[in-house]
Amino acid sequence: MAQTKPAGTWSYEDLFSLPDDGRRYEIIEGKLYEMPAPNLIHATVVMNFIALLLPIISSLGGRLFTRRWTSSSRVPIPSNQTS
Repeated sequence: MAQTKPAGTWSYEDLFSLPDDGRRYEIIEGKLYEMPAPNLIHATVVMNFIALLLPIISSLGGRLFTRRWTSSSRVPIPSNQTS
């Protein structure tokens, strides 16, 4: 991807102006990085961690999301799922 901003000037808000092309990006100290996709080891660790946490979270009446969730996430929560 061609950077259109000087290094060190990228912000969190700039992430939302990038195309939704399936690539993963992070901004660290104002510099844009394309991140590699998670591998099988990462996926295995995540699933094992979820298996450990889910019974605890469920017993407390909580919900577990498998990705970072912010108020500005691109995928909205359905209105019947907000509480």
